[in-house]
Amino acid sequence: MSENLISIIVPVYNSEKYLRAAIHSLLNQTYQNIEVILINDGSTDGSQELISSFQKKDKRIKLYNTKNLGVSHARNYGIDRASGSYIMFLDPDDTYDKSYCLEMIGLINKFNADVVMSNYYICRGKNIYPNVNNDLLECEGLISRDKTMRSILSDTGFKGFVWTRIFRKNVINNVKFNESINYLEDTLFNISIVHNARIIAYTKKRHYFYLQREDSASKKFSKSFFKSLNLIRGKVDPEFYSQIDSVIFYNLVGWLITERKSRENSQFIRRNIKNMKSQIKFKTLKMENPIKNLILKLSYAFPLVGSCMIHMLSVFMKTKLYSKLMSMLRNGGRGTYSSITSTLRRKQHVN
Repeated sequence: MSENLISIIVPVYNSEKYLRAAIHSLLNQTYQNIEVILINDGSTDGSQELISSFQKKDKRIKLYNTKNLGVSHARNYGIDRASGSYIMFLDPDDTYDKSYCLEMIGLINKFNADVVMSNYYICRGKNIYPNVNNDLLECEGLISRDKTMRSILSDTGFKGFVWTRIFRKNVINNVKFNESINYLEDTLFNISIVHNARIIAYTKKRHYFYLQREDSASKKFSKSFFKSLNLIRGKVDPEFYSQIDSVIFYNLVGWLITERKSRENSQFIRRNIKNMKSQIKFKTLKMENPIKNLILKLSYAFPLVGSCMIHMLSVFMKTKLYSKLMSMLRNGGRGTYSSITSTLRRKQHVN
């Protein structure tokens, strides 16, 4: 492996529309000791030709063509062919700030860390705004395994994305992305890495631009979503089960409306909501985002109302007013929020 070389792995499937900007953001890095490994995952558009045109101009670009076997296979394929001492990831519709690699390799060396986590920007249409990270941490520093795990599983923590990380190649070792799942595969990968890592560091700075598309697969109902969460449950200690249960319950309720026209899916969702309510306690359900947490608590008593609110929130979250409200809740609105959740809790005792 080349010392201080960063291997950046980019899985590509029919990404011609966004790929040019993604590649430009890598080639324009202020830290130039990189190799860009693009895995063309059986694209049927012009992605391969576009990559080839860049490859002729810059020897740091490496193109591999495979059958369409999915993002996890593509990432694993890239890891196996990486020459660098460090690994980073980029999704083909996202971009790096020009100083991202320099910042991350500087931090991994500063803290002698195996992994460094960072924050990111969210891009929705023409709007770009910072992702809010509620972890009570300084701007940068070291973080324990337990806090890392909690932050990966939290809806307002560093989360489980691989593209907001730099990894030492040797800490990845034999860890691979699970190719049998289509949801949360990056979260499962990160959790496995946490078990291997000696030292984990973080920065709250943002250098990654994440394009949040309306057709995102994570918003669609899939039974494999539950398979992924069960695999994650098998990797974590019982103290983290309540976080996973809260995510499952929130998503189930959210799908009540979207899947109402599918008899099979609707029955599956209602059955699982009923089963969860019989197995978990109201007080154990919690999400760090105060608005989502309020909806989660309300959904326990009124699932259909909660489902409507989840979809209204998904629209509201795209506005500037949402950011202002979140700031108000964090800084001074906790009292009002707490009184509402207390009322819901009393209602559960009555029922």
